[in-house]
Amino acid sequence: MAHNTLDISLVMDKLSSLKTSSHSAYRLQDRIIFKVKYRKKIVTKAMLHRLEEIFSDVCGKWRCRLVEFGGEADHVHLLVDAHPAMDLSRFVGNLKTVSSRRIRKENQEYLEKFFWKPYF
Repeated sequence: MAHNTLDISLVMDKLSSLKTSSHSAYRLQDRIIFKVKYRKKIVTKAMLHRLEEIFSDVCGKWRCRLVEFGGEADHVHLLVDAHPAMDLSRFVGNLKTVSSRRIRKENQEYLEKFFWKPYF
């Protein structure tokens, strides 16, 4: 009897995490990993914090949510709650473009030591 109760509670937890639209129920999560050009270990803690803010802001504009964020000196990980109508390739391209431009602009002096072109 307890086993069935546990199974039902697990199913109910999963169902409650579904999002609904007019004719559908969904839960789409995408794990995205961005690495620094040439895998250079140059991302500081302050840059990680700023990247989390940037990614969260961009996600909000695309009607999705940044669920988890983490990273190290040469890469970052994102877990994004997405909407089924979202064009994932355009979204990822937008994340890359916006984050790279803002980080390069805000840390120009620091990054010039590592890249001779405007990379990040």
